[in-house]
Amino acid sequence: MKRALSSKNKLKFMMSVLPQPTKYDPNFKAWKRCNNIVISWITRERFNKVNHFWISNLLQELHSMKQGDRSLSTYFTNLKFLWDELEHLRSIPSCTCLVSCICNLSKYVKTYKQIEYVILFLKGLNDGDNHVKTQILLMDPLPSFNKAFALAI
Repeated sequence: MKRALSSKNKLKFMMSVLPQPTKYDPNFKAWKRCNNIVISWITRERFNKVNHFWISNLLQELHSMKQGDRSLSTYFTNLKFLWDELEHLRSIPSCTCLVSCICNLSKYVKTYKQIEYVILFLKGLNDGDNHVKTQILLMDPLPSFNKAFALAI
C-alpha cells in the first residue's frame, strides 16, 4: 500500500506529514479531494469493492468542470487528477482469451477514452479560447490529451 501511495505522491496524506489546511485556504478543496481519494484507495484495497457513488461523483465533477479563474495549467492538472482516479476505479479490462487475441479491442477503448478526455478538456476551457477549441477539434485524428494541452497554451 505504501508503494502505491508513494508512486502517486500521496504517502504524505497517510503519514500525516501534510497537515489539513484551514477551510479558507485556497488549497483546501484540492487537499480535501486528494485526501478523499487516498481514503477511497485504502478502502478499496481493504474491502476490494468499487464505490459506485464515488465513480458517479467523479464523472459529475469531470463533466461539469470549467477552467474559470484557474490557470490553464491548474485546470489541466485538476482534470488529469480526476481522470487518473477514475482510471484507477474503472480500468480498461484486458483480453483474457486463451487464443492470442488480434482484435485490439482494449486499444480502441483506450483511444475512445482519450478522445473523451480531450473533448471534456476543450469543453471546459474559457469562452475566450473558442478559436483554440475549434482548431483542435478540426484536427484529424484528434490529438492526445497532453498534446491538446500543449496546443492550448
